Amino acid sequence: MISAVLYGESLRTTNTQVADPQDIEFVKATKRAFDITGALTTNPLEKITGSDLYQEFMVNMDKIFTFGAERTKEKVQSAINIKNKHSRNGPSSAAAAGEESTPNKGEEGSSGCPMTALKATLSGNGGQQPKKERFRDMKIPSNYLNPSYIERLVNREKLSASQITESVAPLLMAGVDTTAYVMSWFYLNMASNPDIQTKLATELHKTLGGADVMTLEQMESLTYLKACFRESHRLTPPASISVKSIEEEIDLAIGDKFYRVPPAQRISLNLRGLPMDPNYVSDPHSFIPERFSAEAIAARKGTPSEIALDHPYMNDPFGRGKRRCLGANVAVAEMTVLAARLLQDWEISLVDPNEAVQSPTKTWKKTQKLMLIAEPYPAMKLVPRNLQ
Repeated sequence: MISAVLYGESLRTTNTQVADPQDIEFVKATKRAFDITGALTTNPLEKITGSDLYQEFMVNMDKIFTFGAERTKEKVQSAINIKNKHSRNGPSSAAAAGEESTPNKGEEGSSGCPMTALKATLSGNGGQQPKKERFRDMKIPSNYLNPSYIERLVNREKLSASQITESVAPLLMAGVDTTAYVMSWFYLNMASNPDIQTKLATELHKTLGGADVMTLEQMESLTYLKACFRESHRLTPPASISVKSIEEEIDLAIGDKFYRVPPAQRISLNLRGLPMDPNYVSDPHSFIPERFSAEAIAARKGTPSEIALDHPYMNDPFGRGKRRCLGANVAVAEMTVLAARLLQDWEISLVDPNEAVQSPTKTWKKTQKLMLIAEPYPAMKLVPRNLQ
């Protein structure tokens, strides 16, 4: 999905029969780097000592950034060629010609940070008066139905080819596994709760009539699907702890004890603690999407349960504030489109019902890699759904 947004076309890595072998190697390197990241996070001595595991991490990261750079250079050059072909006067800037360019004095891009430069480009002119409307109205030559993100950046002429290339590898990497973690838990919860899955499929069929999700209005109308996503995240969050550093000294009151926390101290927020606490959430081990209906949310407003269930940090796995995942909106759209299509067409069930999330006899365990996964992932079967 990230590749489709950036380049205008998918890498098609879900099908090894048609995918480019280089693309498959990129996915393998990214998945391995993610797994090692989890190990390095829990044991930082691996990095300090330069262990074999850390060296493997560096090898895979080099593969990722080399792939991102080479693929993006191709796409940037293609966008430049298309732009020049459709331009009466030829290239109008160093950026369009693929040369190095220096942002104007006062622009955010002058910091030298590629991500800051990207934000400045998207806001219009480096944080000054926004020019989004002008950019949106700009006619961008493209070989695709909609211009790719790379083509838009090239035509806005705010970043050089090298700046664009440098920025893309982290975006491609982030798009490989993170959404898959969320969707794997969602599908497992659907298979573990067939009655809820049927109710959701009925809503999808009633609202979409068998069609794909194509508009924002359609996404917003799928209220029960959104409630199912939130309940899946509450019960099985792929990232159960959020680590932050506080800027100022604070006093924490826990019961009748007080703790003074100094500035710059790292603190961890347990994202599963409150949502699974029976003092705040009724029947917390059951999958009940109705607890996220508009009526239920309104009824608990102003109560401790509101914090446990509706605090922004509990809503989704993408974080909050300036550190929120850059691709969060793309991921939500991808999740919605995938779930709506699959559940309209197929009924998902567990090969062994004893592997359900709530089952006391399940054989899989929650395993911490970069994120929590069910391992080994239980076998499932898909049967064509018959909705009248």
